[in-house]
Amino acid sequence: MVGSPTPVVRIGSTEIASLTLAQSVDAVTALTSAADPQLVVTPNVDHLVLLERDREFAQAYARAALRVADGAPLVALLRALRTPVPERVTGVDLSYACLAAAARDGRSVFLFGGAPEVLDRAVRRLQSTLPDLRLVGAEAPRVELDAVTADEERALTAMRGARPDLVLLFLGAPKQEKWFRRRVDLLPPAVVLAVGGAVDLIAGARRRAPGWVQTVGAEWLWRMAQEPRRLGHRYLVQDRRFAVIAARELRSRRDPIVAA
Repeated sequence: MVGSPTPVVRIGSTEIASLTLAQSVDAVTALTSAADPQLVVTPNVDHLVLLERDREFAQAYARAALRVADGAPLVALLRALRTPVPERVTGVDLSYACLAAAARDGRSVFLFGGAPEVLDRAVRRLQSTLPDLRLVGAEAPRVELDAVTADEERALTAMRGARPDLVLLFLGAPKQEKWFRRRVDLLPPAVVLAVGGAVDLIAGARRRAPGWVQTVGAEWLWRMAQEPRRLGHRYLVQDRRFAVIAARELRSRRDPIVAA
């Protein structure tokens, strides 16, 4: 990472930055001075499970310059392991905070991915709520991991021409992390926030869970109630593996604090 070392804690097969939201924004800002693209990811339960079964996803995660704890169960497990992070840093909170910092400091932003109509709504809302934001482009091309489509090539050309400081990437995990790994040589030297469904919240296309639901760690239930077909199998079947990971960590944990 650019700048001073960031304290991290290990959980499962990855490391997570031990930072507050404000410190995370500072870390992202520092990364904008790098000479090559920098990936920022927001680990949650689903990511931790995928890291153990998806080799390319794990390779993309290893390439990330910054990982912040999005999932409430991850934060709770780190607390139980006596290696707590200062707070939960969700992808949408990090997005809003980085956008506000970019507007304040004059850094440029490019939005990439999501459904075209949702991305259009997100652009309009950002122009209204952050009038000083230098939004230099927004593209929602058809993306296929195995080949760059003509639509995506056009969007990538637009991104490189805009030379943004910050890119918000809305392709969803694990696609967005793999996309970064496969397209890194085609990207401008920007910080890329892989924040998936944050575009729906920025656009107002989906409501975020109330504060009390977030506080008790039940935001996943709120999201599943809104999108049962898309999220039901993930949360109720795939992510049961997290209990195994948590039990293993609780049994075998040894001094997990390391230097970045």
